[in-house]
Amino acid sequence: MAHSSTYYDDLRMLTLSRGVEPFWLNEKDAADIGVLDNDWVEAYNDNGVIVTRAVVSARIPRGICIFYHAPERTISFPKSPVRKNRRGGGNQ
Repeated sequence: MAHSSTYYDDLRMLTLSRGVEPFWLNEKDAADIGVLDNDWVEAYNDNGVIVTRAVVSARIPRGICIFYHAPERTISFPKSPVRKNRRGGGNQ
């Protein structure tokens, strides 16, 4: 019996996470800008740009967001208009 990789494409592994490093934001802030949980979002600052999934949570204080630094720009990251159609990713 052949086994597929359990690093990314195994169904059980895919159910354990969103597949990317998520962008956490407050539920009221998300509602103000029309973002729903698990939507693709693009965010940028002076250090760079990310394109990833949103995690909408009441646990995040209003007015801030959290993105853990430095996942690679590989599978699951779409191309970013801000980066001239290169992958968004999270390496800033």
